[in-house]
Amino acid sequence: MTITQKSDILWQYRDARELELRLREKYVQIQLDGRVPGLRQSDGMPHAVGACRDLSDYMEKLDSIEAVLAAKVQEVKYLRSETIRAINTLEDKEQRRLLKNRYVLGMPWERIREQMRISQNRANYVRRLALGNLQETALKGLIFAITA
Repeated sequence: MTITQKSDILWQYRDARELELRLREKYVQIQLDGRVPGLRQSDGMPHAVGACRDLSDYMEKLDSIEAVLAAKVQEVKYLRSETIRAINTLEDKEQRRLLKNRYVLGMPWERIREQMRISQNRANYVRRLALGNLQETALKGLIFAITA
């Protein structure tokens, strides 16, 4: 397995986390914007606005997003724990720290270099070395998540 493939596998946690956040935003937006039942000032009862014909359409839409969101939250939790577990198999502390900062916390390279007090060349070297040292068996749970 190449270093690029290993990197792609580790990135899937961040990708899933970003999708989860977008789903949460969509859920809140549906609750707040004009596509949800509004309250008419005259009678105080909910009425259909936008794409929803009635309150049941609105609730069905929210329930659907809640179900997708719940599944995504579980996937993100699993991917995070498997990513951390895989990274923790590395013996070198500097390599573990760099990969956690990059792939779990999603830090930009500049911030990683500042925090670890290393140069760009050193960061690139440590990353390549760490990904090279990462055994395919350590990535087993993450590889399974891709194919499932």
